[in-house]
Amino acid sequence: MSLEVRESQIEDVLVGANVLTRRILGLQEEPRLLARQMILPSGRLDLLYAYKTKLLLIELKAVRFHRSFLEQVLTYKEDLKQQQSTGKLLSGDIEPYVLCPEVTDTQRTFSLDRGVTLANYDPGEVLDF
Repeated sequence: MSLEVRESQIEDVLVGANVLTRRILGLQEEPRLLARQMILPSGRLDLLYAYKTKLLLIELKAVRFHRSFLEQVLTYKEDLKQQQSTGKLLSGDIEPYVLCPEVTDTQRTFSLDRGVTLANYDPGEVLDF
């Protein structure tokens, strides 16, 4: 029996549990949430965190990885860079992430080659957190 999960459910938990976000992203310290459902010219960015001197752009998915997710998150990155160039967003390197419940090593490598970190999470573990 598979677990039916919505992105908003995962997002709700991650917003309230920076320690879990840190663990999923493989960070040494907890990131700070800057924005949730941030409206950008190309769409709505799920989560934006500050981590040390970087901005972490997080796109959540409740389905298996698809290559179109990379285009989406890279377009968001360009939107954020534009905001940085006009002084509407603090400066810092922008690291894009896509979080999916199912990720293969091949998909992870494919994503990294395009400058996107692909991380997986267990929906049941997140919802039980």
